[in-house]
Amino acid sequence: MPAAAANSAASLIAALEQQGSLAEVDRMLLRTLDFMRARYGRVSWEAAFAIAPRVHVLLLAGKYAEAEAPARECLAIRKELRPANWSTS
Repeated sequence: MPAAAANSAASLIAALEQQGSLAEVDRMLLRTLDFMRARYGRVSWEAAFAIAPRVHVLLLAGKYAEAEAPARECLAIRKELRPANWSTS
């Protein structure tokens, strides 16, 4: 996801969080993730970049257990595609 798109996604998430619409954001991000997986494959940077904001939204919503699997998937994709560049910091 290019930097401009990431910034737009972050802005949208922040705006909808203020409105109490995190469930709506989660649905949107799931559709985006489905599209990225279909277009670029399950193990792609595009999929990883689509997973990360969803993890963020789940954490904001306090859904920690639900966020764990996609967070691990995102890290696994990054580790597989760029083993020397997948830090968690």
